[in-house]
Amino acid sequence: MLFRTPPILMVFIIVLLTAASCDNYNKVLKSNDVDLKIEKAKYYYNKGDYYRAIPLMDELIIIFRGREELEEIYLMYCYAHYGQGNYLVSAYNFKNYSTFYPKSPKAEEALFMTAKSYFMLTPPPELDQTNALKALDALQYFLSVYPNSSFKAEANTMADQIMLKMDLLVVMCVFMN
Repeated sequence: MLFRTPPILMVFIIVLLTAASCDNYNKVLKSNDVDLKIEKAKYYYNKGDYYRAIPLMDELIIIFRGREELEEIYLMYCYAHYGQGNYLVSAYNFKNYSTFYPKSPKAEEALFMTAKSYFMLTPPPELDQTNALKALDALQYFLSVYPNSSFKAEANTMADQIMLKMDLLVVMCVFMN
């Protein structure tokens, strides 16, 4: 009986600490302190806890709309969605970033990440290739806008992989008929 108590006690302590940390997060989420929200959004983002960072950034985007401070927050927001595997949402937001901030030093990277997000959505050759075509279009657009980009090699590799899938699809169709 004595040996069973410590594991139960440990479980209780873990549950208590988890509940306390959730309570802190909820306090930040409900807070009107914008600086605290920025600090915590960056903290969660840098920790890779995008699940907590994104709701805070959602609020900050509304607060800072049309202001200079939004640029950094919005880029983190794009990467948070990418890091969470929300590639369609990240593609949309990266494209918006490159449109809203065309003179930003990060505009090139954002346009590349638009294409990369679509690339991440490309399915195996036997499935619908709509996202593969979107990725290919985005890669071609990126390379036409930034022909000497540092991302050029990676963009060309992704385009080659998509074309290889398309070729494989054609071969599969020929042999199936």
